[in-house]
Parts: sequence; structure tokens; C-alpha cells
Amino acid sequence: MSSRPVSSFVSQAEPHLETTPLRVHRILAATDFSAQATLSLRYAIRLARVFSATLHILYCVPQDASFSNTVAVPQDLQEMLLERGRQQLRDHLLALGSLYRVQHRAEVVAGSAVDWIAATARNMHADLIVMGSHGRGGLGKVMLGSVAEKTVRHIGGPVLVVGPQCASRYRPLRQVVLAVEKPMHALRATQYACSIAREFGATLAIAQVLPEHDESGPIEHVEERRAREDLKLLVPGDPELAAHVDLRALRGDAVEELLHLARVREAGLVIVAPRSRAVFADRTPWSTLADIIRWARCPVLAVPPHLIG
Repeated sequence: MSSRPVSSFVSQAEPHLETTPLRVHRILAATDFSAQATLSLRYAIRLARVFSATLHILYCVPQDASFSNTVAVPQDLQEMLLERGRQQLRDHLLALGSLYRVQHRAEVVAGSAVDWIAATARNMHADLIVMGSHGRGGLGKVMLGSVAEKTVRHIGGPVLVVGPQCASRYRPLRQVVLAVEKPMHALRATQYACSIAREFGATLAIAQVLPEHDESGPIEHVEERRAREDLKLLVPGDPELAAHVDLRALRGDAVEELLHLARVREAGLVIVAPRSRAVFADRTPWSTLADIIRWARCPVLAVPPHLIG
């Protein structure tokens, strides 16, 4: 594996895109009480505290197995399931014990988890959705069926997923890796990356993976030079932030190179910026994103471009 560090300094005389600071005001955290969901909730609380954001915690009660999706659950049974869910969520949050100094609301609902997540995120104008994934039958196999997978692929907003390989305890967030497919389509993801890095005092590595060539040659060097110039355009004109940005052009398999970079840097967060919203529904690009989520040792934030805030 090879990486080519690029100077992080951007001259103020050079034209570049301004990725204005982004404030995270509202975070939606979906939980099902699993280990990864619990860890994702801890991340959501951590982010809410740092950004002084409001946290909405959502638990969707699983539908009783004796009822199909086409058969209505009796009202009294549904209310009993909801009340039991509320008690479970209260006990869970009490045991978590880290919600102090965080403005939050907890809600228990019944029905399709993905539908409720989408509706709640839309109604509260969520800046970020946070959730966990155990990776069985979904993210790891590029199949529908996982709530996390459906949320990332179809909701179209920023979703942070704590995957199955994430450590059981989060480490200090001192390193952030932003994986860029096409720099000019990564402005929104860069806003998130720069804002998170600034708030946590973290170093930010912005990386683009280029296709592997059989041997080094003039074309390869031209591509790398162009990639370096494009990556420079993403760095805001803030000298303090720019001093903590490391630009990298990588070659090889995208998943392998990005995971390797994240491991070497001991990243606390990987942010993925696809070239268009459409790739979230396409098989090959989704496979790349799914593999990163499945194998990363830290949470992965997927940010589609051209969001309208």
C-alpha cells in the first residue's frame, strides 16, 4: 500500500472553495438496545454535548411475530407493547448514565423502523442520524434487510453508523479521515469533516483513491498532480484549520487503502463522500461504502452531496 502525503498549507493567494462552518443542531439516534446501538448512542451523546445539539432518541418496538405487516395489531396489545418499550428505554438510558448536560427527548413508536427514522428525521430537521449495525444479513452482504443499510441508502441524509468492528469503547476523537470520490462533489461532507475536526481539535486527513496502474508513468503523475490540486480546493481559508489538514492521494483498492489509512492514523471517525446521491442506490459504489462500514474500527459517517439545509 502506498500513500503520497501532500502539503497541508493552502496559500491565501490560491483560489479555493469555501466550506463554511457547519453547526449540528439536531441529532437523531435510533436504538434497539443492541451492543452496537448502545455504542452509537454514546457517540450521539458525545456529539450532542460537543455541538450543544438537541438529541432525539428513538426506539421502534418490534412488531409481534404473530402478526403480519398486513394485519393490524389490536389496540390494547399495541399499547401494552409501547408501554413495555417505554420502560425498557427508560431503564436503558438510566443505565447509560451519560445524558447529563444534554438536551434530549426519548420516544417509543411502533411500526417500520426505517419509516419512523425517515419521518422523525424529516419532522425534526435532523442534521445527523446516528445508529448501530451488527452487520448480519445487511451491510456485510450488500443485501436489503438491515435497518442501517436501508437508512443509509434511501433516506438521503447524513448517517453515522457504528459498525460491527468498532471497539466496544470509543477512543478520543483526535483523527478524522474524509474519503473523497470526486472532490468537487464533496463540499457537504467536507463541511461535516471540518466542523467535527474543529470542535474536537482533531487532525483531518482528506484522501482520494485513484485507479491502480500497471507501472508508474507520465499519465499516473498527471492524475496525481490533478488530484492534489483538486483536494486543495476543499480546504477552507482558515489557517488554524488548514494547519491540521493532511491531504493524501492513494492508489489501489479503495476499501483497502482507506481502511489502512484509518488504522494507521488510529482514526476516531471515517467520513465517506460519494460523487452523487445516486450511488447510494447503486450496487458497486454501495458495496464499497458497505465494506468500509463493515470493517472500519471506528464509526463511519456517510454524507451524500447537494443536501439542502
